[in-house]
Amino acid sequence: MFLAPPSQQGFRLGTSRALVVDFKAFPPGGEGPVQWEQRMNAVCNADIRQYDNSGFSISEACDDEFYNMTESEMKMVAESYNADWVLTKNGDYSFQHEYSAGEYHIYKINSSD
Repeated sequence: MFLAPPSQQGFRLGTSRALVVDFKAFPPGGEGPVQWEQRMNAVCNADIRQYDNSGFSISEACDDEFYNMTESEMKMVAESYNADWVLTKNGDYSFQHEYSAGEYHIYKINSSD
């Protein structure tokens, strides 16, 4: 599973890889919306209800928070949701660097596989 900014739903669709959360994959009914909000709060490193109601402003603010997470914050979120990989623009993490394309980097963050 990948930990990535929620605005990167194209990554999920283009690679057929699971993401911790994204804006497009909203689980219906029951506890799904509550779990979605909890994951969004964790991945955005903030309470998403604090943002303006516009989806675009939430997306941009969330991405900014995600890209500025410390290594320990990123590791904690990844472990909470069993994510083994991180997709980010931050090229300064000390995790095992696997791949770069343009401004994006993929890191191996957990060793469960």
